[in-house]
Amino acid sequence: MTDIVLPGPALSFQPVFQPIVTARASHQAIRYELLARLRLDDGTLLAPGPLLDQTSSLEVEIDLCALGAATVVLGEQNTSRLSLNAGKQTLLDPQWIDGIDALAAHPSRANRLMLEVTERGRFSASGDDLAQLARLRRAGVTIALDDLSGREEDFEDLLAVRPDVVKLDRSVGLMALEGHVDALDDLVTAADDIGALTVMEGMETEAAALWFGAVGVDLLQGYFFGRPSPDFPIA
Repeated sequence: MTDIVLPGPALSFQPVFQPIVTARASHQAIRYELLARLRLDDGTLLAPGPLLDQTSSLEVEIDLCALGAATVVLGEQNTSRLSLNAGKQTLLDPQWIDGIDALAAHPSRANRLMLEVTERGRFSASGDDLAQLARLRRAGVTIALDDLSGREEDFEDLLAVRPDVVKLDRSVGLMALEGHVDALDDLVTAADDIGALTVMEGMETEAAALWFGAVGVDLLQGYFFGRPSPDFPIA
């Protein structure tokens, strides 16, 4: 566990894991997302989102810790498939590049890793981050765009990256369940056009899971299938 240095209470990094399942009736877990949590001295686990809103520099530190944890899991679990988050600014961090390159140098590990690029910020004008993603894809890493909600820049990113997987923000699902399906339809169509799979996040009920499976979403994730847990399932 790695300490995160911030003003105020000491925080340490804690990885937790949540399943991503097929939208078919079997709901088979095909991958686990490694999510970051920050542990306070009293043992409380915090999602890092609110802190990232205050200091963007923390994102790279958390992504480095997550990469280290993913490297250990993929090395110890020979068949486990992981999903790992990275912010757009992280893609150009020299230390992170060294770490992901070391992981990707092992094809058996790279082929079991999905890299989720988070929605914070924009891709660089230089195109260096897009080139980094293309290089990782050639090494066997699956590339995903995370938390797409149907904004104009989401569709621009889809065309620029042409990811293997598109993860839909839970707000898209909530609107669709209320009858507002335009964003869902547009994102699923855009993903289909580039040959990408779709993941609907925020699944909390069986009814919602069945509905999204019926309308063409490929994969599902949410509390209904499992809450984030520090215990990684043994392959």
